[in-house]
Amino acid sequence: MYLNLKGFSLPHGLGVGGSVDTGFRLWIPESLEGCVAGDRDASFAWGPLAGKTGGGKGGREGEFEMEGLEVWGVGGEEAIEAACNAQGEARQMMADNIARARRVDKSKFVDNDFDKEFLLGKTFGQGKRERRGRD
Repeated sequence: MYLNLKGFSLPHGLGVGGSVDTGFRLWIPESLEGCVAGDRDASFAWGPLAGKTGGGKGGREGEFEMEGLEVWGVGGEEAIEAACNAQGEARQMMADNIARARRVDKSKFVDNDFDKEFLLGKTFGQGKRERRGRD
């Protein structure tokens, strides 16, 4: 079983049987378009899953169009509540990390002369001296 929704280097979607390297027996991309159902892999018995479709839009063997997808969850109300709480905590942690990354400690800029002169030149009065020199 393979599920990737966020990673950048691997394909996004749901794969069953096989691997990323060899291809999946059943592959459902996140767009739900261009789904592929192969006829063999090392995990399950051989045989076509979607019949001999001859290819969908792309013309690949075993490609099919998704007409419907039914998702079942098991575990009861406690599992759903725990998952929702964990999701909320993860989202809050991500928001906190983003807020922390956006915050800049401006006191670090005044620790060295290069930053004072080139990045914050007009902040410490150098701009006034330059204007006085032009008058």
